[in-house]
Amino acid sequence: LAMGAMVTYGSYLDKKENLVKNSGVIVFADTLVALMAGLAIFPAVFAQGQTPTGGPGLLFMTMHDTFTSMGWIGNAIGFLFYLLVIFAGVSSCISLMEVSSAHMIDSSAAKGKPISRKKAVGIMTLIMVVLSIPVCLDQLGMGSIIPPFYASFMSAGSQDLLDVYDLLTEGLMMPIGAILMCIIIGWKVGFDWIVDEVEKDGNKFYAKNFFRIGVKYVSPL
Repeated sequence: LAMGAMVTYGSYLDKKENLVKNSGVIVFADTLVALMAGLAIFPAVFAQGQTPTGGPGLLFMTMHDTFTSMGWIGNAIGFLFYLLVIFAGVSSCISLMEVSSAHMIDSSAAKGKPISRKKAVGIMTLIMVVLSIPVCLDQLGMGSIIPPFYASFMSAGSQDLLDVYDLLTEGLMMPIGAILMCIIIGWKVGFDWIVDEVEKDGNKFYAKNFFRIGVKYVSPL
């Protein structure tokens, strides 16, 4: 939500969709998958004697060691596991790229300089590839190329550039973005337009008052 992916996808929904029902399904499914992932990864972390605060690298180191310890069957399972990781990564890239691409298309149109979707996606793809190159060269902290820009982060305890990117995005940008979103909706814009959107075509906005209190007070705190 804080990355804008759900907001962008939501803007493409049919007006007849039940937003409360869709939101409930998404929250339930996302939480269930996260718990299942935790049950798969963290027992392996402790069994391998590794630290559970290893960040994104756990996916590529802990799970790799686990599959290796399983013998030949581990190679087959590991291949399928990381193939699914690729699919998950690509699908996530599509959703996140849509946020920045849609913003570029809309802002360009507002300035009277419309840009095609193909061009916007091409520009965003190029930017993301360039930003990803240092992470690939770093090789989870085992590479020899560390840009001077990241030196302060590395000395602050980050193990690799993937951890640095994770700190900047998930650790700083996402919480700040979520807080600003709550402040803008709860204290600046108001809730009436959200209620009108949710209750179109006779849909019920269940827990409406809880939503107001949550966005205005609970979530920012």
